[in-house]
Amino acid sequence: MRTKGFLLTIIILLAAFTGFAQDKIIKKNGEVILAKVSVINQDNVVFKRYDNLDGPEYSIPKADVARIKYPNGTEDIFEEDNDKIGVKRHDGAGTLTDNHMHNEGGVPHNIVSLIPLALTDGVGVGASIEHILDSKGVVNFYMPVMVTFQRDQNYDYITGSNASTPTTYTMAYFMPGVKIYTNLNTRRKMKFSIGPSMVLGVGNGNPSNETFGNGQATYTSNSVSRFQLGVMGNIGFNFFPTAHVYLGLDYGLGFCLINDYGGVSQGYTAIEQFSLKIGYRF
Repeated sequence: MRTKGFLLTIIILLAAFTGFAQDKIIKKNGEVILAKVSVINQDNVVFKRYDNLDGPEYSIPKADVARIKYPNGTEDIFEEDNDKIGVKRHDGAGTLTDNHMHNEGGVPHNIVSLIPLALTDGVGVGASIEHILDSKGVVNFYMPVMVTFQRDQNYDYITGSNASTPTTYTMAYFMPGVKIYTNLNTRRKMKFSIGPSMVLGVGNGNPSNETFGNGQATYTSNSVSRFQLGVMGNIGFNFFPTAHVYLGLDYGLGFCLINDYGGVSQGYTAIEQFSLKIGYRF
């Protein structure tokens, strides 16, 4: 009987210990908080202090947390570069496995950006969307759309003088492409990307006398329709200061396979672009 009572006491004590076992929140600055974690959401870790489980709930930014150790031996390890707004978990055998069940907000798969400054043949503005194509977020599809404007004091080749008023040429550019992040797994918030894109431009313009048609000085129209189709290689500097905020600088250089003014081909011509992006990840 004494043995049975002793075993029953041990079982009760182990159950109580397991029920109130402590979680260890280890912050990136080295501080350790003994706690009982209740919620891990998109931005915060919510918990009660282990020495006051009946007290109020506290929260700390998830960006400040390096890992959380649980009594059963598992760990939530938060990626410091914030490329995934989730965690990686050690299983009981010490193996690191993906686990996004603790991430109520999910992994950001999209970036929507405004382009307050775009440079091609002129100066303009635009917008873009970017979407993850693979599970790690290394390969992304993106689609910038830009409208640029260029003012030109047109030259009348018949009279041999400038036109009376300048003309504003407008071009709309569509540049679908692929971005490959080369240093995605580093701790740096600045990510470098490369990748190809297609260039489709439509609008109006005024070709030079030397390249229009047969090079004859008979062209007097200030504006004709313009069509461009080409390819471009891009490099990008992508900055992720928080889980949702995105800042980017892109530079592209390529050539147009088709560059027509009013249906007259100008042959192969070089094209380049620069754009500044301010976006939101979700």
